[in-house]
Amino acid sequence: MTLEECPVSLDELKKHLRMPVDGSLDEELTTVLLASAEYIEGFCGRKFSTFEGGFPNTLKAAILLKASSLFENPADALDERTTASQRLANPRIWRQETTV
Repeated sequence: MTLEECPVSLDELKKHLRMPVDGSLDEELTTVLLASAEYIEGFCGRKFSTFEGGFPNTLKAAILLKASSLFENPADALDERTTASQRLANPRIWRQETTV
């Protein structure tokens, strides 16, 4: 996934984190944003490109929450509890039904 394909912009993430726009952390923020978007896309089980008529705000929020978590706590940790981002990206909600 590229930054252009990501449904959340770098500026949206900076605003969510209440960060200054000086650009000093853009590389790190871009990395966590793209990693978070790819994680949520995989977790919900649906390609983001399949959404027609606008990207769901619920999944946008899930990406922002995951990116915030990765940025604020970059240490690899054991995740035993369901997080808010996982609840928002629940695969049972976003599974794309196919008709035969």
